[in-house]
Amino acid sequence: MKKECYFLLLLLFFSSCNFMGDDDVDYGLDEYEERLAEVLLIDGKTAFLLDNGSLLYDASSKTLQNVRDSARVKINYTVLDQITPGFDQTVRLNRMQQVGSGSLQVLEADSIASMPDDPVYFESAWTGGHYLNMTFSIEYKSKPHKIFLVTDPAGISPENEFVYLEFRQSNNGDDAGYQSGVVTSFSLKNVLGLPSGNKKLRLSVNSSNYGRKIYELNY
Repeated sequence: MKKECYFLLLLLFFSSCNFMGDDDVDYGLDEYEERLAEVLLIDGKTAFLLDNGSLLYDASSKTLQNVRDSARVKINYTVLDQITPGFDQTVRLNRMQQVGSGSLQVLEADSIASMPDDPVYFESAWTGGHYLNMTFSIEYKSKPHKIFLVTDPAGISPENEFVYLEFRQSNNGDDAGYQSGVVTSFSLKNVLGLPSGNKKLRLSVNSSNYGRKIYELNY
């Protein structure tokens, strides 16, 4: 009998998105950008590492509550006209949302075949830095859903033209509810190393809108 923890499940807490910012900021009167990033705490300074390698210093002096170092986040920020040594840009953080994150897992093929594979309304997948990012929606009512990004030893064989990945979702027996949008990131570096741009990925997704869909990406 397989133990549930064997799959290193990633729980999605859909109601716990953490937004931070000033309620009186009018984003329509200011130029801003939105990006996925990692939180970095450097010598007491809060910084954000973008997927393109740019390092941003947050000059807004906001207290980031319940956010750990290396947390995956989506940030809304405004670039400031000032220089902070050691950083590519100085920004004012307007808003931040924590993003669900996990890592690619290597399992045996028979273990993957027995995993839940409930469909999601899939929207997009793309690579950035050492992450595979996805946006999709699920029918959520009350129970936490679980997501997986997995491959087997044959799927990462250097003899293959592609690295074969599977995205799986378990609705945990949840009843149909409201459509809930999800942004999530899976780190690939623990299995595939850092990105070179030369690896070709094939991602298999069971979607409610396209059926079984294969996405090809570079890493």
